Amino acid sequence: MSIIKLSRLIIFSFGIQFGIAQKADEIHDFSQLPELAWKFSIDTSFFASPVVLDEIVYIGGLDHTLYAIVLNTGEKKWAFKTKGEIRSNVCLDGEFLFLNGGDGYLYKLNAKDGDLVWDYKTNGEKKYD
Repeated sequence: MSIIKLSRLIIFSFGIQFGIAQKADEIHDFSQLPELAWKFSIDTSFFASPVVLDEIVYIGGLDHTLYAIVLNTGEKKWAFKTKGEIRSNVCLDGEFLFLNGGDGYLYKLNAKDGDLVWDYKTNGEKKYD
């Protein structure tokens, strides 16, 4: 599945559903059609929603990977691999982000480079109880 950037809008797709993320201070009129700026794809789906902070898009995929993507270029800045499908959005706290890895662990990562700060073993993953 794919993440597609049109102008300053980010459109992500999974299956036949689409979502849009955009900066809160930007208002777009569609008197002109948006142009494709970039597209970022993986072999499986994105289930989580993208979260944008400081020109970086953070999104986890069902390929067990959290991606940090440069908003302006669509380049992968870094990737962090877990042992489970990532279905939850990341939570950002300043220079750190928190991730439910889908593998029974909660991860704290450095948002700038994806380095692991710590992980915490939970009592396991419970999906949509």
